[in-house]
Amino acid sequence: MRGCVMIAVTGVLGFAGATAHAGELHESIEALEPLLGTWEIEATWSHGDTLRGYAVYESVLNGRFVVGRTWVRDNGGPVYERYVTTYGAGAEPGVIATSSATFDGSMASASVETVETERGMSMRSEWSADPQGASVFAQSFTIDGEEARWLVKMASPGEPDVTMMDGTWRRVSDEALAYRGQLEGAPMTQPISDALFVGRGVDVDHYSVERAMGAPVERVYAAFADGDAFTRSYAPDRDELDANIELAIGGAYEWLWDGETGSNGCQVLSFVPNRMISFSWNAPPGHESRDLRTWVVVEFEESEGGTRVRLTHLGFGDEAHWQETKAYFQKAWPHVLDQFAKNLE
Repeated sequence: MRGCVMIAVTGVLGFAGATAHAGELHESIEALEPLLGTWEIEATWSHGDTLRGYAVYESVLNGRFVVGRTWVRDNGGPVYERYVTTYGAGAEPGVIATSSATFDGSMASASVETVETERGMSMRSEWSADPQGASVFAQSFTIDGEEARWLVKMASPGEPDVTMMDGTWRRVSDEALAYRGQLEGAPMTQPISDALFVGRGVDVDHYSVERAMGAPVERVYAAFADGDAFTRSYAPDRDELDANIELAIGGAYEWLWDGETGSNGCQVLSFVPNRMISFSWNAPPGHESRDLRTWVVVEFEESEGGTRVRLTHLGFGDEAHWQETKAYFQKAWPHVLDQFAKNLE
């Protein structure tokens, strides 16, 4: 271990770390690279309440800042966003300034001295829980490869230290969890990042496919808007087929062809029940454009004998690899609609 990070924070609990992405961060904050990415935790507080958490740390503004957002589920209750923390260069070399906002409206700032370790980084913070400062909380967060130990203790005058939390955050791959928004099945949405989309303007590159389907509009709409209905309607005999759809703006929209891989990280953009659904979309694994997004709008109209479906795919870039992706989907979407039509009828 080459060193550690010392943090002085008032009234803030909760850090998360993740895989480093070399070259993303400005040199003034490059020690924070171990924080970048997605982590999750499942632990129990000393008083018995359970905690499940999910955190995403991303670089912004050309790598000069890191923004972390943490969602938690306390004791089996609803999922809510608890923290938003921003990290940037401090006033002196080697010092990082932080500002944290908490769901209850409180905010705290800190100066962070950073030194990297061999397998990540280590951080420690202390704060008082009452105006007189009689009780002091100490928090340490140590990233070691794929895991990060989170230890919270409380010290009171004349009393032995009490361990409030001794939990482990675990790194989660982007393909497995990023933006999926699931904590034991509880619904959770994520912000929709416009930085993921290359297409824009009145002449955005797009194409459309139409199909007539001999099923009521409610059933056809459900095939696109409900995960279970999707698997039944697309390929009912494929056991490995799965879908993760949270019908809310920013909710997950993932078709998982082998149960794990597919439109990972895509999201619901808008919907009108039984009339339209729109979602972000990515290229298949192996395509150069996989990390960015296009978007799809599917419209449903009652017709004689069933439903007329119009699918419009938009937002392709001009580069050769984007045109390769467009050509792929121009062949793939007709097959997808044919599958739905066959099984829904």
